[in-house]
Amino acid sequence: MEIKELLTEITQTEEVRSLLSNLRSQIKEDKKAAETYVDAAFIGRLGDLLSHADAKTRKNAALLLGDLSDRVQALEMAGQVTQALWAAYEREDTKFVLASYIKGLSAYDCGEILESLQAERKRLGAEEIWEEDKKHMRLLLEQMDLLLEAYQEKENYRYQGIHKKHALILTTDPYMREALLAQVQDLGYADARMVGRGVRLLTDSLDKLSQIRIYREMLFVIRFRGQTLAAEENLAQAIVLSELLPLLEEVYGKKKKYPFALRMQMDADSKTTKRLAFAIEEGSQGRLANRPKDAVIELLPRQKKDGTYVVYARVLGQADRRFIYREHALPTSMAPVVAAEMVELVRPYLKEEAHVIDPFCGLGTLLIERMQAGRTRDVYGIDSFGEAIFYGRQDAEKAKKNIYFINRDYFDFTSSYLMEEVITEFPRMEHKEREEVDQFYRRFFDKTGEITADQAMVFALSTEEGILKKQLRLHEEFQLVRQIPMRGREQIYILKKRG
Repeated sequence: MEIKELLTEITQTEEVRSLLSNLRSQIKEDKKAAETYVDAAFIGRLGDLLSHADAKTRKNAALLLGDLSDRVQALEMAGQVTQALWAAYEREDTKFVLASYIKGLSAYDCGEILESLQAERKRLGAEEIWEEDKKHMRLLLEQMDLLLEAYQEKENYRYQGIHKKHALILTTDPYMREALLAQVQDLGYADARMVGRGVRLLTDSLDKLSQIRIYREMLFVIRFRGQTLAAEENLAQAIVLSELLPLLEEVYGKKKKYPFALRMQMDADSKTTKRLAFAIEEGSQGRLANRPKDAVIELLPRQKKDGTYVVYARVLGQADRRFIYREHALPTSMAPVVAAEMVELVRPYLKEEAHVIDPFCGLGTLLIERMQAGRTRDVYGIDSFGEAIFYGRQDAEKAKKNIYFINRDYFDFTSSYLMEEVITEFPRMEHKEREEVDQFYRRFFDKTGEITADQAMVFALSTEEGILKKQLRLHEEFQLVRQIPMRGREQIYILKKRG
């Protein structure tokens, strides 16, 4: 049924619950149609439906008035609608409908009823909630807080760092844990140790850790009070009584509340997540506020084998400046941390003052990370994709690295001198015919043999083990020195040119 027909049916029919729901769906898809056909009479009809005998009809009418706020304001009916929604809320006795009135009101200027809303929120906070009503009250309080926050002065959450000792996890992939541990210990953290997700350490300063380029994330380990074991039934209370609030006060200063987001494990259902988030907010008396969009911290509870939980926290105000040069990204771009990992794994084979080339450089991230690791001479980035070269030049300039970017097919590249190091990630070719992939790798080895000096090193990240090794057999001037597994089918092949 078209929007125009729906409006007519809703105006003329008494049983409109499903019609209202259908109209909401269509308006989301086509807002212009609502502007064309919705008039003052229809808005008045929705106001009347706020008194309908059917609770779900009242609910849908309230939500529709919120959806149509732009049209309502154009018709100069906003004050009338606001009063109607608030009056409907005050007389409502069905719990699951209440949040819909507040959600509808949140689309309007509620200045005239602000004191009434604030008084109602205070009353709700002091009211005992029956177990069967918790779900509906949680939704109501969420909507009420979101509405009232628009009328409160915004808190300034400026990250201030840490000065007390905290347990941290620097996360990484399993193949990088040993290298990461070595770098952490080199910085003086002798008690650091490997754990499942990476490397755990204690520190009262994060400055030194920014020197490490091969960790994925920095997570705080939220320690519980005393000997508390956090199980599912007491997890919210354990989090509220943990070092979380003192940590937030330390890094952001003392605030009335701290917006958080809760990220459960992949297999957790949304009801469990919402229930836990509400319990955390309720247990902290609102100091920990479940506001994912405005969150200053993400909580990551993870269940252990014994059924108890450990809770990690990602402090969102803490800027990671390790790869600040990276301003652009393309779908095929190598992540800076992956580039840093690759360089770290091949570090023992790097040559000082080498002429370096990346034949499929993209944004040049791998070359930038290579130059971070040691001195080079001329460095070339080749790619046939002009946009990548354009952005690569900008990123390299920001990184203060002198890279000669050339927008050209590698197989057409020429140089007056030979390269001593090739470092690259092969393009993904899973959807290509095997013959085409084979030909591509053959051309790579032909060209690389042509432009490299004797004893040159080649560091290539590839998923095509069979084809790469076939071409190695056909190109005897290259020998496989080492093969290092990374993620999935990706492996680094360290090759050396004989001579």
